[in-house]
Amino acid sequence: MLKAAACYFLALLSKEWGITLVALIPLAFVIFRKEGLGESIKKSIPFFAVAVVYMMLRIKFVGLGGGQGHDELLNNPYLLATKAEKWATQIFVLLKYLGLLIVPYPLSADYSYNTIHYRSFGSWDTWLSLAVYAGMAFMAWKFYKQRHPLAFAILLYLAFLSMVSNFILNIGASMGERLVYHSSLGFVMMLAIGLHAGLNKLGSENARRAVLYALLVPVIALFGWITVERNAQWKNDRTLFIHDAKVVNESVMANGNAGKSFIEMAESVMKSDSLIADFDFSHLRTGIPQQDSVLKQQLLDSALFYLNRATALHPRHYIAYLNMGFVWYIRRDFEKCEYWWNKADSVFPRRNHPNFWRTYDVPLAQVFQGKGRQAGSRNDIPAAIAYLEKAVKYDPMSSDIWTDLGGAYYTVKNYNKAYECWQKALQLNPNNAQAKQGMSAIQLVPSK
Repeated sequence: MLKAAACYFLALLSKEWGITLVALIPLAFVIFRKEGLGESIKKSIPFFAVAVVYMMLRIKFVGLGGGQGHDELLNNPYLLATKAEKWATQIFVLLKYLGLLIVPYPLSADYSYNTIHYRSFGSWDTWLSLAVYAGMAFMAWKFYKQRHPLAFAILLYLAFLSMVSNFILNIGASMGERLVYHSSLGFVMMLAIGLHAGLNKLGSENARRAVLYALLVPVIALFGWITVERNAQWKNDRTLFIHDAKVVNESVMANGNAGKSFIEMAESVMKSDSLIADFDFSHLRTGIPQQDSVLKQQLLDSALFYLNRATALHPRHYIAYLNMGFVWYIRRDFEKCEYWWNKADSVFPRRNHPNFWRTYDVPLAQVFQGKGRQAGSRNDIPAAIAYLEKAVKYDPMSSDIWTDLGGAYYTVKNYNKAYECWQKALQLNPNNAQAKQGMSAIQLVPSK
């Protein structure tokens, strides 16, 4: 028993869902060993102790969990729902889980916001789910009184399902196929016990074997085909995301991830690598051209299609805005790039996340610095100043950009501005020779 308790502790450290065994272990004593409830609880005390120790450790080091991301729609898909809608939808999701266990098709790796529309207590499928699960609870009680293994199978299914139902903890999504993995054990046990009981009612061994084969062969063939097809879709992130965006076309994250995948493929065309080898482009007008231009633009158009769909579903999805900006960065339309990145800034402000934003802002600043220098070489100083002002806005820590801006202001004889810019450049880099020369030149001007 102590060895079993030690294994249980390791199981809890591996995955918190093992906490449901606190109820299932004494139930197993009752059902399978036909022991009384009191004796079963007594024998389960070592497991209760382990669970208490685990919960103390969890609360101390990581908390109970489930309380984060409540103000972000992608981490709390019920953020916009009323209490009644939230409960009704969560009840419907239980039916959705059961349906996917029976017919696992089509499948998706993502069920983020808007994949499952909010239900109300006027929705027929919410009441169907309630009826189904009420029936399961009734049958569990009935079989429990008979000490029948079906009671354990049903309660195991319900116990693990409760952990991902959003009734106990916010799991950060409306549902997830992988989350029903533990519950599927109870589901399979129910099927196996029911099938065994049904076959035993047949008269002969040959009849039982014939019925078993008649049931299993098509099931194995069909589900084997589904598995092989799904494995191909899971070849990599890009194949998965692009496929699943078609299955759950109202999922914010599925559309956002598909858009990002098309950007990655467009970049791979530019680099002439093999990321696009996983896809059939026969639906495109030109197929795969010898040069990257047509295919690259079509891939970027596809990226924009999915990213626009993601932001239409969730207008505060700043990652999608960033990726939309990156599409235009690749296309060298930097004003549009700037527009979309500033749109992301309105949701995820630069001032609060400066290190995150430097990844985007520094390259954009370098672009505007280059445009400013080009304008200066054409003697279009007003345009040069406009571009360089944008550059220092996005990279105020660049001594070189401040130096260039100071030179532009010096050219139009705005010596006060030039002085401020070169002073800033020298604060950032005291060894900046050009800024030092500029400051020396200003000293020769009668009035700054």
